Amino acid sequence: MNLRPKARYDSVFRMLNPEGRRGKLRLDKNENVAGLPEELIQQALSGLTAESIAIYPEVQPLYKKLAESLDLDEANLMLAAGSDPAIKSLYELFVGEGDSVVLPKPTYAMFHVYARMFGATAINIQYGKDLSLDQGAILDAISPDVQFVAIANPNSPTGTVVDEGFLRQVVEKAHSAGVVALIDEAYYPFYSRTMLPFVRDYDNMVVTRTFSKAYGLAGLRLGYIAGSESLISLLKKVRPMYEVTGVAVHFGTFILDHTDAVDTYVAQVGEGKSYLASEMNKLGFATHPTHANFMHVRIAEESLRDAITEGLAARDILITGRQGPPLEDCIRISLGPVEQMKPVASGIAEIIAESGTK
Repeated sequence: MNLRPKARYDSVFRMLNPEGRRGKLRLDKNENVAGLPEELIQQALSGLTAESIAIYPEVQPLYKKLAESLDLDEANLMLAAGSDPAIKSLYELFVGEGDSVVLPKPTYAMFHVYARMFGATAINIQYGKDLSLDQGAILDAISPDVQFVAIANPNSPTGTVVDEGFLRQVVEKAHSAGVVALIDEAYYPFYSRTMLPFVRDYDNMVVTRTFSKAYGLAGLRLGYIAGSESLISLLKKVRPMYEVTGVAVHFGTFILDHTDAVDTYVAQVGEGKSYLASEMNKLGFATHPTHANFMHVRIAEESLRDAITEGLAARDILITGRQGPPLEDCIRISLGPVEQMKPVASGIAEIIAESGTK
């Protein structure tokens, strides 16, 4: 029997799961591109034993450490294999066939994938060409006929943020309408403002975060969802029996004791961002302000965008070339320390010189 997924899911899988990225400068998926310091990796590995691998995961140490670090109760938290499964659990619990969800567009791709997967209709609020979001349209779209509203802050792929006042308006309007509000903070702490302290105040709001970006643990798949005790208790009814691996628990607990390494990396990304923006400006290209660990460079000519993407790939530097509106005339580059941004800048300059255009 030849089982074939629907094309829309197959294409999303290929987009989100490219191969052949090891050993290259990976600036295409917004990971921690430097990785944790090798001495920290070795120190963490030294704490793993044969029993650590053989035993089913014991998650309590991470719940305890995470609750302490966030100044929340353990009952306010649910671990997940990255923030993606945490988001899926919200759809699984609250969204069904024929329901409606309110989403900015573009935003994190899986928001839309899960809407289709669970048979919901997405009420899309489009970002403008200047990457502004119609906040009034978001608020107007929230009604008792809607099941779910999601705001990523910072947003991917735009790199933009909205302020706390607007997010509280969203949550409060959603509360009045009986709607669940998700604030996705995957790019924390590149952007340090957060809605996390308010999870006790609103029983309809959740915040999702991941260890995949600033914390450098994308390969271990670790994240969490924070919310009121009543909402988290509902979400735990649909979680897997073992939500995360024992190795992920070990490394997650370890890195929470070494957040100075994360702080150092965030500062280095800030330096890399300033450097790359300056180099792109010298070449005559505008860059969009960003609050995340990636940058958009506006390049009007499609042929030059393609030449840069392909030319960097030939140099083993991976970036994101083709994008949809309103970023269709931009390339996206994940950010890292200055030393990792230098070959990007020099590579783009070389490619421009080779092509004879700007």
